[in-house]
Amino acid sequence: MTQTMPGSGQNCSQRCFQLHMHNMKFESLYQRRLMVVFAVFFLCFATPFYYMYDIQSPRQRDIVATMSWFDGNHPPIAEHDVSFVFKQPDACKSKDVFLLNMVLTRTQETSLRSVIRRTWGSVREFNNRKIQTLFVVGRPADGNDDSLAKLSDEAALFKDLIVSDFLDTYENLTLKTISTLQWSDKYCPNATYVLKVDSDMMVNIKKFIPYLEKSPRSNFVAGQLMDSSPWRFHLSKWYITYSEYPYKKYPLYLAGSYVMSSDVVHKLSVTSHNTKAFKFEDVYVGIMLKKNGITPFHSDKFYISTFGLSAKYLKERFVAHAFKEESIPGVWTEIWTS
Repeated sequence: MTQTMPGSGQNCSQRCFQLHMHNMKFESLYQRRLMVVFAVFFLCFATPFYYMYDIQSPRQRDIVATMSWFDGNHPPIAEHDVSFVFKQPDACKSKDVFLLNMVLTRTQETSLRSVIRRTWGSVREFNNRKIQTLFVVGRPADGNDDSLAKLSDEAALFKDLIVSDFLDTYENLTLKTISTLQWSDKYCPNATYVLKVDSDMMVNIKKFIPYLEKSPRSNFVAGQLMDSSPWRFHLSKWYITYSEYPYKKYPLYLAGSYVMSSDVVHKLSVTSHNTKAFKFEDVYVGIMLKKNGITPFHSDKFYISTFGLSAKYLKERFVAHAFKEESIPGVWTEIWTS
């Protein structure tokens, strides 16, 4: 008969209990660490995707608020009747303008406007077709009276500067485009074509005028055609919420620069008075084109780029984008004399 030593059963129970408690602590610690790892993983990977991508759905009130975009019979949400500080009402007076170039610039781009006046903007006639180049800006965003005075002097001296009565900011680019349409319709209605172009673009007059001579004189708008959807990525420069645009796709629109026959300018000008504004002006014009049942034409001769260009990109095109101010004189000389 085996004899059990006093206290040995109790010691075994204590050891087993201690081992069990140790295992429970280990498992609990493991679980906590696993939860921490999972939380870190979620914060690092899942959360950014959740916040960076808009996973909402459009609300009925957002759709109602934008009905004026696509329903011509819907009451207007807002009126956009742009007024002008300096309007240059006689810029097209007594002129048979074939092409009106409306250059959208910023108030502080005095030097760049000067360069354009000496280069492609200096051409007043080609193939016996009269050309008029004007600049469109808003009021100085800094609110400085000296800045406005300088604009006033520039407008008086060159008589080609239109100053619209709103702050010249990125957020007001749509208003700047609306002012371009309304000014062109009111003060230069007889222009055969109107070209909307930005200040970092150049126009190859020698190629562009022959193209327009063969183009339709009505219901015509052309440029680089875009077919895209709203960006729902929060970190994108082009991020759009569902309240801003509750639809899955944008209508067809033209990027950067586009040319319009005078009847299209008139239709868009009238439409702009009762169509809710959208912060991307190119898309806004596309909205108004769709509202008027006008289909834009695509031309790869309107070249949109994201880096500085040279003369080779403009030689066989009508308009090219992303030219630096210092490169414009050399590029223009090469284009015009070739």
